[in-house]
Amino acid sequence: MSDAQIEHYKILAFAVRFAANAHRNQDRKGGGPYILHPIRVSKMVSYHGGSDDATVAAVLHDVIEDTPYDFALIQDLFGARVGHLIGCLTNSREMEEMSSAERKEAQAIKYAGAEAEVQLIKLADQTDNLESLREAITRRNHKWVARYAQGALSVASACRPASETLYGRAKAAYEAVGQALIGAAAPGIDVS
Repeated sequence: MSDAQIEHYKILAFAVRFAANAHRNQDRKGGGPYILHPIRVSKMVSYHGGSDDATVAAVLHDVIEDTPYDFALIQDLFGARVGHLIGCLTNSREMEEMSSAERKEAQAIKYAGAEAEVQLIKLADQTDNLESLREAITRRNHKWVARYAQGALSVASACRPASETLYGRAKAAYEAVGQALIGAAAPGIDVS
């Protein structure tokens, strides 16, 4: 292993510890510690050819939106490139005030014109969200799940140029969510 690889793994390990601390009181909607989501996203980014900075940014991609930490601290700790990627991935305040459907539509437009590594991280994020969505289905949230899945696929589609293979995985997860919704729906429940 080269010195550069060793240094990257040290930075990545620090990013995982930092994100785990930042997300320590958060759980995923489907259950489980939140930190598992950014770790899975980072793993997908690495597997699909993301740079070292992109794998670190993937671990940290939700820190600014979901925790008290700010952009300046992230950039100071992890460097300008990681900071730039996270800045591109962070929703604006205007987006945060939108409905989920409006936000997904705005994200699809935003990410269609984004640089390849930003698209790759966002595609991995949406893929993991879609893959995790099946565990979040309850009788009370069918409509929300269906709408969220459609929005996530729309964002994934906008990021498709980054990795056709990863987009295929997102699409398969979307279809699996659809099948789970059909299977979980009681007669007479509209899941559209």
